[in-house]
Amino acid sequence: MRLVGIVCVVYTTVFEQGERAEDNHAWYAQDACGNVSYLGEADREFEGGRVSTSKGSWEAGVNGAQPGVIMAAHPVVGLTYRHEYVKGVAEDRGEVFSVRERAEVPFRRFPRALLIKETEGIELSLLDYKFYVRGIGLVLGVEISNGNERSELISFRRGRG
Repeated sequence: MRLVGIVCVVYTTVFEQGERAEDNHAWYAQDACGNVSYLGEADREFEGGRVSTSKGSWEAGVNGAQPGVIMAAHPVVGLTYRHEYVKGVAEDRGEVFSVRERAEVPFRRFPRALLIKETEGIELSLLDYKFYVRGIGLVLGVEISNGNERSELISFRRGRG
């Protein structure tokens, strides 16, 4: 894989009942084919305000970890691909579910979003739907299996370039 884009770092924080439960930094870059590659993440889970584990962390090329595709350059319904792969740690897969879906988040409606059905290879009962918009990325994520998690883009500003 030949990366051509700038590596992007996304910071995410998860709160449960007002307390930080998890945070992570995830690394992405665009490859020569136009796919957005997922290169790893530094993950921390918290209990009682203290880090309890970082077992979800991985980095492509380290200890057998392989990069994945988070968004395909040319998605078609039914296309499946691996998001990330570290045996026994991170084995998420995505399937293109729809290429013309509507997504609405607090600050904007998006009439054409790519809908990905995401499953976890380790915890087989986990199921998420994620909506991506061209030129922006992830705008909405909904956890279906437990029904208690929703990720929404709350603001966006295009960089200069």
